[in-house]
Amino acid sequence: MCMSVGYCQTKEPVYKSALSPVAQHVCTYREVRYESLVLPACPPGIDPTFTYPVALSCHCSLCPMDSSDCTVQSIGPDFCSARRGYA
Repeated sequence: MCMSVGYCQTKEPVYKSALSPVAQHVCTYREVRYESLVLPACPPGIDPTFTYPVALSCHCSLCPMDSSDCTVQSIGPDFCSARRGYA
């Protein structure tokens, strides 16, 4: 299901059976447009431009769990792998 606000929504079923294999369907961008805005009050010498993707269409399929974060709630944007020793 593609939302008109520029992101792709993934629905996760409430019931999960221990007898069925683990497979998670996810939705992600198929086509994107990049938009930019200028952040106010940035210190001198810092580029205040923030660019982000906006979904124009979505594609849903099985999540490749061996190479992707397929959790119901992903790690937050403040997660830093270098700080935690994973780099």
